[in-house]
Amino acid sequence: AQARYEKRKAERREFTARKRAGLLTPEEQAAEEKPKVEAYCKSIMDARLYLIFRLRFVRCYSWAEVAGALGKCYTEAGVSRMAYNYLESH
Repeated sequence: AQARYEKRKAERREFTARKRAGLLTPEEQAAEEKPKVEAYCKSIMDARLYLIFRLRFVRCYSWAEVAGALGKCYTEAGVSRMAYNYLESH
């Protein structure tokens, strides 16, 4: 158990050093930012916009997939515009 603890501690130190040096992989960066993105999404009171943000920025759907999930009335350009308009206004 002690060896496993020491190994995890060393891995965390190495991760922290790579983070400070700006050497994280895109996947590691995404994992680090995910809690912030989820918290931001939870602050969105509009149900439709909440869903758009969750699908796009948490579940990594393409804009076309987000539009498809919302229904036939929505387009890729439309849902991306709604999201970016929301970001500009908040």
